Amino acid sequence: MNLLELFISLGYTKEDYEKIRFYSTLINLSDDTLSKKVVKNFKYWLGLGYSKEEVRKMTKLCPTIFAHSIKNMDKKMEDIIGLGYTKEDVLKIIKLFPNIYSHSIDSIKTKIEDIMKFGYSYEEVLKIGKKQPSIYGLDVDKMSKKIDDLVDYGYK
Repeated sequence: MNLLELFISLGYTKEDYEKIRFYSTLINLSDDTLSKKVVKNFKYWLGLGYSKEEVRKMTKLCPTIFAHSIKNMDKKMEDIIGLGYTKEDVLKIIKLFPNIYSHSIDSIKTKIEDIMKFGYSYEEVLKIGKKQPSIYGLDVDKMSKKIDDLVDYGYK
């Protein structure tokens, strides 16, 4: 089975395949290597309890997650749990923001600290991260500027 046929068998469209296959972090992988990663990682995510549709959605949002090893993904989950999240929280975070796999735990910790500078407690930042995990990918300087703008417009 060639790579396109593999993607089709997993429920992707030809367009999905082309978008994923030619994604910058995957383009240099051979078809054989990518095929093995797709099979292994897809099975891994199903084993975590995600549905096929959820896995397809996650990988279409962030194709680069196919490049991660299972060992690194397990480590990332453990690290995020170590911040104070439950395993269920982490699974939800990954589903909503699969790009979290590409962020180092140190950058996530720094982001938490930066957001706390806006007056939030650690627990509040974790709650926000659970509902809107993309905060871990935001630029804090831009966030600060937007908050300053809102204050200038009269918001407190």
